[in-house]
Amino acid sequence: MGLEAEKTEDAAARLIAAGRILLGQGGGRFSIPRLGAEAGVTLEDFQANFSGNAEWTKQLLEPRA
Repeated sequence: MGLEAEKTEDAAARLIAAGRILLGQGGGRFSIPRLGAEAGVTLEDFQANFSGNAEWTKQLLEPRA
């Protein structure tokens, strides 16, 4: 796997983890910029990993392996 692919997968994992943290803090609604700030990634990282909020939410709510 190339370095760029690793960065992309890492960003996706960080976005999902950050979403779980925000939800756990009682933040049922939050913006993508806030999510990105929590995850330490950019909007471009979000867009590179998810087609939109619905896809991100679906992956967020999937049971952890």
